[in-house]
Amino acid sequence: MFILDVLHKVNTFAEKSGIKIYVVGGFIRDLLLERSTNDIDFVVMGNSINFAKKLANKLKASFFLLNEKHSAARIIYKSKNADFQLDFSPCRGKKITDDLAKRDFTINAIAIPL
Repeated sequence: MFILDVLHKVNTFAEKSGIKIYVVGGFIRDLLLERSTNDIDFVVMGNSINFAKKLANKLKASFFLLNEKHSAARIIYKSKNADFQLDFSPCRGKKITDDLAKRDFTINAIAIPL
């Protein structure tokens, strides 16, 4: 499964960077429902823009600033098999549970550590 390769690359980069990262929201729903998706949202315990920029460089992917005020960034990663949209935002609070409590939909208020 190509998505697992992408998750592995993001996780390896996060571990080497000393950054804790979580997969959040709709990707988890789709995973549980066994739906295919190429859109993954992450919460970064740290500077999400810097993390996404460095990861984009490492993956030779495209980086986009989505929202400077909220420090949201997107990477478009094109593998030989599929294109992936990876969105990164910082944790809103000291813990992931703080962030999840501020999310708008129930499905967005779930996370798993990468």
